[in-house]
Amino acid sequence: MGEMRVRVKTGKIGCHGLGSCIAVFSYDHIKRVGTVTHVVLPTSIGHRSPDQKDGKFMDKAIIQMLNENSLHGGRILSLQFAAVGGANLFRFGLGNGTLDTSVGTRNASALTQEFARRGLKLSGANLGGDQALSTYMCVESGLVYVATKSREFKLLCDLKGVGYVKSAA
Repeated sequence: MGEMRVRVKTGKIGCHGLGSCIAVFSYDHIKRVGTVTHVVLPTSIGHRSPDQKDGKFMDKAIIQMLNENSLHGGRILSLQFAAVGGANLFRFGLGNGTLDTSVGTRNASALTQEFARRGLKLSGANLGGDQALSTYMCVESGLVYVATKSREFKLLCDLKGVGYVKSAA
């Protein structure tokens, strides 16, 4: 959790058993540089300690992902993005239904805010719901897959620059 992986030209990268966490993918289809980060919480505010990874927090993870992609030859203007997770498995707080404090919902909201702040757009997403998901991207093809508890992976989207989205349900 909170980790980031980068692959160039070959291989698969992904995250398994995502509950309220979100896997965010970036992909340069020309250089074939893929990055995934496993985001746990929406913000680092109030959560900083020396041993924590920036990838753990949405407000830090997106910048770190863009930097890592660039360091491996990717070009920011060529990047396509996908995101999976943000399920509402746990609810904390008042419990009266007037305040949604679900970590999954807050993570998805933080993702939307960070992308808007940076002028980025998701080409594919499977966010929310009430069950854990697993996901991976094939770096050679730019295809992103997602699976529910059935463990059958289905195509979510193609990040080769086309950006079309297929149902992964």
